[in-house]
Amino acid sequence: MSAKALGPGRRGVACYALLDRGSKTELGGLPSAPIFKGIVVTQHSSTGSLASLVQPAPASSEPLNREDLARAAESLSRLFGSPQNLTDSEAREAVDVLSRIPGTNFTELWADPKGFRQVWNENQQLFVGSPEALPLEESVYKAWTGDRSHPLAGEKGMAWGDPASHMLDVLESFGMIPDPEATMAPDHLAVLLEFLGFLIENRPPEEIRSFCGDHLDWVHELRKEAEERDLHQAFIGVVDAVESLAHHIISTSAWEKNRG
Repeated sequence: MSAKALGPGRRGVACYALLDRGSKTELGGLPSAPIFKGIVVTQHSSTGSLASLVQPAPASSEPLNREDLARAAESLSRLFGSPQNLTDSEAREAVDVLSRIPGTNFTELWADPKGFRQVWNENQQLFVGSPEALPLEESVYKAWTGDRSHPLAGEKGMAWGDPASHMLDVLESFGMIPDPEATMAPDHLAVLLEFLGFLIENRPPEEIRSFCGDHLDWVHELRKEAEERDLHQAFIGVVDAVESLAHHIISTSAWEKNRG
């Protein structure tokens, strides 16, 4: 069976290859409890933390549908996952979809695709492709393991912990395998967002919400780290967009019957 590129892989950011889109595996049926012992799942609200700095994007006259949400997840995955410079078309796509996520705010710079492209390309080495880059792996921001008998129980700041192990199980259950050319961990933010796009396009709402609660509940910690490192506001704003997207999926239902 030939492998097909998943989500942003269509734009050259393939993190995982999808071998079987017909899998009937449900996230709720996976052994998440034994693997995620001690890792708390929260349903946090949108921070709106840039409200004092920027103008809110105009509200869309129509509710977002599944296609809109999948586009947003895939565009965000591209932003966080590729060391290659954004093209003009990718910048336009990013500005378009991010501006439509409820709760997302934009500066005048972000409203200009060319300006956004320039700022992003000038600053992406701060989080992609550099030894000093800001970590984007879920494991780094959570307890490495919930196993109390383990010497590293409760420790933070290390990659390839319980979240990465759980994501491997999730991906394998859907017939996905790591791309041999990829260097990102399975719980890298780009991979999580890529997989979220797949779920939005293919799976029931309860699974999508479960995934957001399990694997995107740490993004506020990423934002804090970005602020401490004084990263550009464009990056912090895109991190906020991830939180807003997850919050919209968890807290609203209009998108469920809106398949585009």
